[in-house]
Amino acid sequence: MKELAGRKEEQQLLNELLHSERPEFVAVFGRRRVGKTFLIRQVFNKQLVFHITGIANVNTSRQLSNFFTVFREVAPTMIKEVPVNWFKAFELLRSYLIKLSASKKK
Repeated sequence: MKELAGRKEEQQLLNELLHSERPEFVAVFGRRRVGKTFLIRQVFNKQLVFHITGIANVNTSRQLSNFFTVFREVAPTMIKEVPVNWFKAFELLRSYLIKLSASKKK
């Protein structure tokens, strides 16, 4: 398995968020092909219960369709159609996370 070279600041920040006493929301953004997804997967590894990677150069409707496809894989009974906006999409995700065990961060 590959290991992270450099990125010490980013790793430290993500680990602090993971181990904080309160819920945290992380959005990682930047240029394409610089290792954002790899960084997240390496740091959070088994704590991930849902993750999605955006699609480059597509509109919001296509991004929401992507969300629908990925979310349907983890919670097929919770979603029947593509959310109309990101507010509705995150509302579904929030409901899903609440239903999971509260024994560890997700």
